[in-house]
Amino acid sequence: MFVNFFHELKSANLPVSLREYLTLLEAMDKGIPDRKIEDFYYLSRSTLVKDEKNLDKFDQVFGHVFKGLENLEAAVGGIADTEDAQKIIEERFGKIETSVQFLEKEIDNISIPDVTEIKTDIATIKADLETLDRDISKLETGNPLAG
Repeated sequence: MFVNFFHELKSANLPVSLREYLTLLEAMDKGIPDRKIEDFYYLSRSTLVKDEKNLDKFDQVFGHVFKGLENLEAAVGGIADTEDAQKIIEERFGKIETSVQFLEKEIDNISIPDVTEIKTDIATIKADLETLDRDISKLETGNPLAG
């Protein structure tokens, strides 16, 4: 139910982060809302909505997802399900963080050629080409066989 709520908020283009969602689940785990839907509404709104302009969208999604609900515990079958879902999300989030750290290390290990060295090589080649052009011109003007 709560994962669906999170996905519905994201689908409505509300800028809700995974960290904020986990904070909401943690607050529920600590028993902050009094299992009344109204308490949960205010807790989730204060946790997930960062900008006043998103309150109407939040209200619409909340009304859609929790329509007709009065008691959260009866609807979700207890907090144990929420705790399990939170653990799964935290494990996945941890794996994502590990992957990001690995990629950051790999990016740090990528060797990028020294641009200064490449520019020097190009300048040397240009100078060699100019020298060759001059030598060819001298040969052509001093060559009695040339035209």
